[in-house]
This record gives sequence, structure tokens and C-alpha cells, in this order.
Amino acid sequence: YSSLRGDHTAEDKGGDSQSFLRQTSKYWIKTEDVSAVKYAVLKHLPVFLQKTSTGESDAQLTNSVYLDNDQLELYHGRLDKQQGAIALRLRWYGTGEPTGLVFVERKTHRDKWTGETSAKERFIIHASEVQSVLDGTYPIAAKKKEMLEKKGASQQEADDWEMLVTEIVQVI
Repeated sequence: YSSLRGDHTAEDKGGDSQSFLRQTSKYWIKTEDVSAVKYAVLKHLPVFLQKTSTGESDAQLTNSVYLDNDQLELYHGRLDKQQGAIALRLRWYGTGEPTGLVFVERKTHRDKWTGETSAKERFIIHASEVQSVLDGTYPIAAKKKEMLEKKGASQQEADDWEMLVTEIVQVI
């Protein structure tokens, strides 16, 4: 699916990379036109079957919770396409509350004319760890040690992961 979209990993780190470079275009559509636009787009998309607990499906429910402050600074920065503007979100797949894996994602906008590419970076946590990420008590050092000792990550991978997690937790 990534090859059809033209996604590229930020750095070639093998199949486990959680950073993506992607170009997207987004449009505001009147509510009354949503169905017509969906129909027009769907006629040109390939169908991918997802394995679910009930068999195969051509759809997968995606849940996203975007994080911001009371002034909606992140939202307005992205809306105004400010250079370096970020969006932070929690994302999980399936119905209802998250019970398994949750992706903590940071999307950073880069102006095309600068030659830089917008990026999506993420790390994975278990649903039970969401609150610790939100309240700043996520055990980054212990998780990094676990990556190195039990999961076979290289020092560079663990350092990159630690920097990303630290930066995201500080923003939250």
C-alpha cells in the first residue's frame, strides 16, 4: 500500500521504521457533497482486504485523538501551514477504546519551496501506557534499556527513539 502512495521511510532502517515522508493534499468539502466526493474517489482506488477478528474486510476503523491546548495553537499552525507546525495525535485501529497498541504520532509541516519534506514520526505504546505519556511519567529510560537489551535495537535506533519520545512528551 505504501508503494502505491509513494511513501518513503525517513531513513532506511529496515521494516521497523516508524518515520514516514509523505506528500498529501487536503480539501474542505461541504457536508452535503461528502458522499458524492467519496463515490468519485472510491471508483479509482484499489481494494485492500484487512484481516479482522470476524474475517476479511475492505475497511478498518481508525481512531485518532488530536492533542492541543486551549488556544488551539497546533491546529491553527497546521491550518495556516506555518513552517515547522506540528500535529500530535494518538491513533489506534479497531472499534471502541484502545486495548492493544496505540501509535503516538507527530506530523511536521515543511514548506515545499524549502526543499524539505513534511514528515510523520511515531512510536508505539500499549493502551495501558497512554496516561503515563500524557502526564509525563512515561519511563523513557527504562523503555530504551528494554529496547537495547530485549528487542535487539541498535544504539542509534534507541537514541533516535528516545529523542522522538522525549520531544513529544515535552510538547504534551
